[in-house]
Amino acid sequence: MKAFSDITNYSRPFTRRSTCSRTSLRSSNSAIRGKKGSGLPGAISAKSWAVVEGESGKVMFGRNYCEAMEIASLTKIMNCYTALLLAFKWKLDLTTRITEVSRRAGKVNGTRAGLTHGDQIVLWDLMHGMMLPSGNDAAICTAEYFGQLLYKSAHGNHSKNTSYPVNYFITEMNKNAKELGLFHTHFANPHGLNNTSNKSTAKDMGRLCAVAVKVERFRELVTCKEYSCKVTSLAGEEKDYHWTNTHKLLWEGFSGIKTGITPHAGPCLASYYEENNTGVIVILLNSKTMDARWAESRHLVKLALSRIKYRKHIQMHCCPDFEFNIKYPF
Repeated sequence: MKAFSDITNYSRPFTRRSTCSRTSLRSSNSAIRGKKGSGLPGAISAKSWAVVEGESGKVMFGRNYCEAMEIASLTKIMNCYTALLLAFKWKLDLTTRITEVSRRAGKVNGTRAGLTHGDQIVLWDLMHGMMLPSGNDAAICTAEYFGQLLYKSAHGNHSKNTSYPVNYFITEMNKNAKELGLFHTHFANPHGLNNTSNKSTAKDMGRLCAVAVKVERFRELVTCKEYSCKVTSLAGEEKDYHWTNTHKLLWEGFSGIKTGITPHAGPCLASYYEENNTGVIVILLNSKTMDARWAESRHLVKLALSRIKYRKHIQMHCCPDFEFNIKYPF
C-alpha cells in the first residue's frame, strides 16, 4: 500500500469556526445572477452552489452556499475519506484485506455496484465500487467493515462483533466533519439515500473536497475512469466486475470527484479541475437537470480560472502585498 501524505497537515486551515453567519448567508444569496458582463449564463440552475479554491478551501463565489440541504451520493466523499483515514491510522493494506458483502448491503436500493450477499471482495476493489458507479451496496460494506474495527478498537479486539457497525462508522464520519470545521454538515447514513437528517452545504462540501483531494489514495479513486476486478461469490465462483465512473467530466480533463442524485436532493455534483498547479472545486446541489450539472461546472471552472488570473495580474502590477476586494469585469 502506498504511503499517505500527512493528512493532518491539510486539516489545520479548516478547523476554525464556520463563518456561515446571517450576514454571510445574505451575502451568499446576493452572488452574481447573470447580469450583463458577469460571465455567467442567465442563471446557474442549482439551488445551492459554490466555487472553491482547491488549495485553501475558501469560497470564491456562489449562491446559497451556506444553506444546508440533502447531498445525495456526495455523502460518499466523506465515507471514502473516513475509510482512508482509518486505514492510514491502523496501517491497513487495502489491497490485501478482504470483506464479505452482508445481506443488508446486498439488498440496498438506489445505484449499485452489483454486489450480492456473500461476495468476497478486496477493500480497494470495494472502494472503487463505491466511488465509480456510486454503489450504495459498496458504501454500506465499507461502513460495516470499518465500523466493526471501530467497535473493536473501543471495546477490545476479543469482543464480539456489533450488530450495528454502520452506526459506529457514521459517528466517525461526523467526528471528521467537526474536526474539519464542517459545522453545517451532519451525516445520517453512509451512502446519501433520502434522509432529511443527512445534510451539508455547498461551502462545507467544497472544504471537504479541498482536504480529501490532497490524499493520494483518494485522488487515485476519483480520477479513475474505469476499473475491473474479480470477486468470489458465496458459492465459491469467480465473478468479473467492471465499473465506469459516473463523473463524465473526467473525459474532459477534470479530476473527478463525485456525482449524486436522489428525489429529495436532486442532481448534485462535486468537481475538481487543475490547471498550472491551480485547483478549482465546483459544488452544485439540486441542479435543474442531470445534464445541466456538466455545462454549469465547465462554465464555473472557466470563470474561476479567469478570475484567478485577473487577480494575480492586478496584485502583481498594482499592490502585491495588499489584500483587497477586486471588482471583476466578468
